Amino acid sequence: MQIAGLGRERIAGADCDGRTLVTWGERLLEWRLSGGRPRVLRGAGPLFGQGGCLMEEGAIVTEAGEPPALAWYAGARRELDRGVVARDVLPATLDGRRGVVVVQRGMQVRFYTLDGRARDLYSFYSASEQGGLLLQDVDGDGRADIVCGNYWMQCPPRFDLPWRLFAIRVWAEEPLSGVSSFLWRSGRLLAAQSAMAGARLAWFDPPPDPQQLWREQRIEGALGLQSPHLVDTPAGALVAERGGGGRLILAPDHGAPRILGATSGVVYAKAIGDRLLVVERSRISWIEGIA
Repeated sequence: MQIAGLGRERIAGADCDGRTLVTWGERLLEWRLSGGRPRVLRGAGPLFGQGGCLMEEGAIVTEAGEPPALAWYAGARRELDRGVVARDVLPATLDGRRGVVVVQRGMQVRFYTLDGRARDLYSFYSASEQGGLLLQDVDGDGRADIVCGNYWMQCPPRFDLPWRLFAIRVWAEEPLSGVSSFLWRSGRLLAAQSAMAGARLAWFDPPPDPQQLWREQRIEGALGLQSPHLVDTPAGALVAERGGGGRLILAPDHGAPRILGATSGVVYAKAIGDRLLVVERSRISWIEGIA
């Protein structure tokens, strides 16, 4: 069921909290899922980048202008930083400080507080870019660690202490091999290469000492995936292709995967109850009955 068709307007990214959807591309729009016309947070102007998230009655988004920037739109535009190019922007609270974590140019995990102060948590020195963000208490110490690309980063007990880096896997054959999408289900990590054609899809089981490499279980039947990203649903993991045929593939915890449909390329998807909200480049719609 289609919510809205946007004609020639293109969406680069989106985020949803279950009641409100924000999309960005040529404009920044806020949609109520209950219906009605969208509220314009920013009209036509410089294009937005892929990265962004809902935050504080508005959105923090990347701007792809010259120079690129990270900006917070909540009534008015507030620039947090310039020169930011990020696929991933994730809300986070670190040691009581609220803000967002970004992966700057695939090489730095950086935290911004809402007043625009920045701290580089870790800089990667690897053959491929790193990408994808997940907050998860990996080591069981009660603090949310960060999963990014091939690694997980251990949260220190105080904000001013350094983060430690540990490898989960070694996916580094090509420049974008480490750029990923993640899900954490039942103590396991599901990862997909989210910026590549012919992408890998695999489960990773943490060993008793999660600082060692994790055991990989490749999903061999998932062939030909085109820039997939992962969506958690009550029925299992959903693999949504951004490229290629734009397939939506449900991989239940038990049983064979099944294709729910094809799209023009999924920019964003979220399970809300037994429905799936699907944002394509120029269309927003529901898929019913995914449970």
